[in-house]
Amino acid sequence: MVALAVCAFIPLSYSWYVVLFFVAVSMQGLTGSSIQTVGADVAPPEARGMFLGIWRLTGQGGATMGPVLFAVIAETLNYGSSFLFTAAAAAAVAFLLIFYVPETRTRT
Repeated sequence: MVALAVCAFIPLSYSWYVVLFFVAVSMQGLTGSSIQTVGADVAPPEARGMFLGIWRLTGQGGATMGPVLFAVIAETLNYGSSFLFTAAAAAAVAFLLIFYVPETRTRT
């Protein structure tokens, strides 16, 4: 997302934007299912269904509001700012996962 923001701030060609977009979408595809695995790993056994239901509701809320926020920021500021916002949101998720989600793998 930062690369897409750079592409918007520094007027690179449309070809660069397309290549960077496909790289970003590919990386999202590689990491998308792993977040569901994290949810299943950290769900409390006694309330797994409720936890995963709220997990998916929150995820769908973000998937619904993300494009709206992106469009509002792009209209108010510019596309580069929208991509930076998306990159910051992704960094916040990574920070939360790294520092607040417990490791569930056991060492053998």
